Amino acid sequence: MLWARDGLTLAAMILGWQLLLLALLDLRHFWLPRALTGLLAASGAIVVAIEAWVMGTIDPLLISVSGGAMGFVMLWAIARFYRRARGREGMGAGDPPLLGAIGLWLGPLGVVEVMLGASILGIVAAIVMLVSKRKIAADTALPLGTCLAATAWPIFLVQGLG
Repeated sequence: MLWARDGLTLAAMILGWQLLLLALLDLRHFWLPRALTGLLAASGAIVVAIEAWVMGTIDPLLISVSGGAMGFVMLWAIARFYRRARGREGMGAGDPPLLGAIGLWLGPLGVVEVMLGASILGIVAAIVMLVSKRKIAADTALPLGTCLAATAWPIFLVQGLG
């Protein structure tokens, strides 16, 4: 990956600060503003476009777009299925666009890794809630966006170093 040699620090800062802000907003308010998620997507597209230009190939753009589409569609389909099966919302409307934006940065493999990491974080959070005697019910909300953001940044760093 280009950023491992020539600009991993700058790209990591751009991604990291945006993810931190989105994670904190979701954690405290269960809110992922469309404008900030859109900025994350736009910055990812710009970073990948620069990478493609420097490398002289469109491969990074194809990987990025497929990761963005995969991330969005995956969570959108899960949310839609849950809503039809249970008759109520089970996921915030900002989570699919967030994973789509992360997919632009990380590609399809990164989307899968982020989903796995976020799932593990969510399970750990639920266990901590149980151990601390907090009441957990079927409608107890956990901020998925926080879990997605918390796993995306380290995965980006590992991808950049590989």
